[in-house]
Amino acid sequence: MSSLPRERQWKISCVLLLLPVLATASGLYLSKTNNSIPLMIVLVIISVSPTILFRLDGGALETGLYGVSLALLFQNTMIHRNLLGGDAGHEYYLANIVFHHGWDPNAAIAHNNLIRLTIGHPIFAKVTGMDLIWSFKLAHPIIIAIIPLVLYKISKIYFNKYVSLSSALTYIFLHPYFTRLARDTRTGTAMLLFAVLVLCVLKFRHKMRGEKGYHLTVLILGLGLIFAHEGTAILGLGMILLTITVEQFFNPRPRDVILFTIVGIMMYLVYTLTVDGKMFVTVVSVVYEVTTQISSFGLSSGSAASSAATATLESITYEVIRFEFIIIFGLAGFGYLFLLYDNIETGMRVRNLDFLCLSGSSFLLIAVSFAPFTIFGVSRISMIAGLAVVPIFTYLVLSSRYIDKRIMCIVLSLMLVLNSGVFAVFAGERSPQPNLQRDAIEPKDNIEYFHLRSGWATDGEVIASDWLLSHIQKDEKIYAPNGAGGFQSYFSTTEIYTERPPGNVHDLACNTTNPGYLYLNKYAVDTGVARSLSASYTSTIEINTNTSSYDIYYSSGHGKVGWLPKNQRLC
Repeated sequence: MSSLPRERQWKISCVLLLLPVLATASGLYLSKTNNSIPLMIVLVIISVSPTILFRLDGGALETGLYGVSLALLFQNTMIHRNLLGGDAGHEYYLANIVFHHGWDPNAAIAHNNLIRLTIGHPIFAKVTGMDLIWSFKLAHPIIIAIIPLVLYKISKIYFNKYVSLSSALTYIFLHPYFTRLARDTRTGTAMLLFAVLVLCVLKFRHKMRGEKGYHLTVLILGLGLIFAHEGTAILGLGMILLTITVEQFFNPRPRDVILFTIVGIMMYLVYTLTVDGKMFVTVVSVVYEVTTQISSFGLSSGSAASSAATATLESITYEVIRFEFIIIFGLAGFGYLFLLYDNIETGMRVRNLDFLCLSGSSFLLIAVSFAPFTIFGVSRISMIAGLAVVPIFTYLVLSSRYIDKRIMCIVLSLMLVLNSGVFAVFAGERSPQPNLQRDAIEPKDNIEYFHLRSGWATDGEVIASDWLLSHIQKDEKIYAPNGAGGFQSYFSTTEIYTERPPGNVHDLACNTTNPGYLYLNKYAVDTGVARSLSASYTSTIEINTNTSSYDIYYSSGHGKVGWLPKNQRLC
């Protein structure tokens, strides 16, 4: 696939920059009409973009890649008026408190020390005059859409243009990129900072000229990562520190160890001196559990990774996606061994040693994901490790005589059609983006309806939550389903609560021991069943929403509020 003339390249890259506009328009159209056809057409157009990008070079290629990346993020953030799932609700709640009342660094609210939330979002809203929610839906995607460009630059240090571009496209066509990173602003921002830090370490560390500038850049990026997301900071800085430590045996550079030790000390100070040191306690407990599991080889069947690898899935889409992840990281493992052997045979270059050590630490991180911790989600680990692992996979694939650039483009196109949920819509099965099937999924669809509602707060649920918080006394209890939408007080209050979600909220039980308010979300209202997402889909409380066991005080259509007498049985 030869490159196009340079004049045409820039025209085409400008056309690709229109994709975010189309994604935004079709996403907003879906949010208003429940019609996903325009958005699916845009996703299909994006899926064929690799064929175009492979014929671009230099700045035109990078501009087009940014347009594709931003379009994938916008299509997810614009499909609903409120924020979707993950940590987005809590992040909005914290930013909204600061926006209205200012920042109190000593307030004992989870993540109050992460300035991405307490300063970044409120400043955007103040400066632009836009509603705070647009900092999440608009500004955040514009910033983190740079991640694949950074990955492209990282890969270009070691591989050719086609391997590097394939790496960036593979990375953003995996669904955690345009679902998890799009809506969790802490994770997305931290991933960008980590990617830039990796690029800085791999490309500039061994250049003597400008060494002071390199050290200052590392300190700034490291501090930014620490203030963006504690989990990503632990994993990312741990990977880099391990890489540099191993390198000392082959190419001693004590200054590097000192530099990242300083970054580690900064992390210790930030996490111990803010939010009553709760963050530091979390970090220590996680490190202790990880070390214990690794030392005892205690890989657990209850871990996030092993559950994802062995769970029974009632969906062809998810079966193929699982196989897709196994193939990518499995083949990358073989590719890593090949590169390691080749470099040992031909003489290890310092630059290659950097990448091989970082890749090795990435594979170790993947192994750690089989330890039984919910804090290490598969999505986050695949994005962190993918920065070094995915380029090895694409290098191995494109090195095969059976796979050329055209076949790679076809594979990438099929990946996006599958991972975006377009295939699932036509197959009528569970989708990575269930909102594409919003108009077709009904309460009788069981697990898929649960999947849809677990990441979607309706206006009616927010209004009902707001009504309840405005009428309740501080010491009165609220009983609500923990999952499938839950209690939507994140969007309806600016009062400071240490609980998540805000308010004196307790899980719904068949037999409550104390009187309190009953909150039923849309899922419970539509199905008569309350489910706890924190446990599993099978964790069920059968509730008859038409019963006279409780008095309905308020109903918004999507949410209901009632009063439960003492020891009242609901099921």
